[in-house]
Amino acid sequence: MGRPTKLTDTVQAAICEALREGNYLSTSAALAGVSGGVVNEWIARGKGTHARGDPGGRYARFAEAVEHARAIGEARLVAIVQRGATGYDEETEETVVSDGPDGHSTTSRTKTVRRFNSADARWLLERGHTQRWGPSTKVEHTGHVEETRRIIVEIGGAGGGVLDSLSGPLAIGGVPPPSSAEDQDEPPVKF
Repeated sequence: MGRPTKLTDTVQAAICEALREGNYLSTSAALAGVSGGVVNEWIARGKGTHARGDPGGRYARFAEAVEHARAIGEARLVAIVQRGATGYDEETEETVVSDGPDGHSTTSRTKTVRRFNSADARWLLERGHTQRWGPSTKVEHTGHVEETRRIIVEIGGAGGGVLDSLSGPLAIGGVPPPSSAEDQDEPPVKF
């Protein structure tokens, strides 16, 4: 018989509570006193992707609980971002001191102000509409064209269509490669 599991109801509850608060899995594991690697193994066992799978058993229930807690945590954080993006009311109390008929009077009133967080709105746009609002990347080529071709192939770009779209010599940004050895010291080609 193997050693007893560290996956107890208390450990599961602590992990799931931290996940519901929006923490990463490794942080949630640490808060519960176990390593992230152990928690990942428990999840794999519960999903049946580990050699010692446990479909329908304790680890399967744990994997389901973790998935549910993560969903709650994500929804909670999205709601906070949505609130900032769409605005929220903030009430402030204002005290006004003025000279009245009795020489001195004080009035209090409540003022409601609508607050927005443009960073939250921008974040939602970047994630939800990446083609229009996502960050763009500018790449500058500072080496020789053939070396770039070799690197693209080496890192797997050839299978991803990067080189497939090129006809003939590597032409980047509509600029053809140098035609002779004396043209090799041209300024960087941008794409």
